[in-house]
Amino acid sequence: MTRHRNIISKFKEQADDINNEFKKAVSTGLVAGFGFVMALVWKEVITEGVDKILGLSKINSSLISAGLVTIIAVVGIMLVKRILK
Repeated sequence: MTRHRNIISKFKEQADDINNEFKKAVSTGLVAGFGFVMALVWKEVITEGVDKILGLSKINSSLISAGLVTIIAVVGIMLVKRILK
C-alpha cells in the first residue's frame, strides 16, 4: 500500500512541476509579446524624434533610431541577466 502512495505522490509532484513550467512559459510569452508591442510603438516615436531633431531623411532617421533601439535593448538584456543571476 505504501508503494502505491509513493507512486501517487511522485506523480503529483511531477504534475505540479509540469504545471509550474507551463505557467512560466506562458508568462514569458506574454511578457515578450507586450515587450514587442512596446518596442514597435517606441521605435516610431524615436524615428520621428530623430527626424525632427536632426532633419534627416526618413531612411537616415530610421537607421539611427534602429541603432538606438538596439543599444537600449542590449543594455536591457544585460541588466536582466545580471538581476536574474
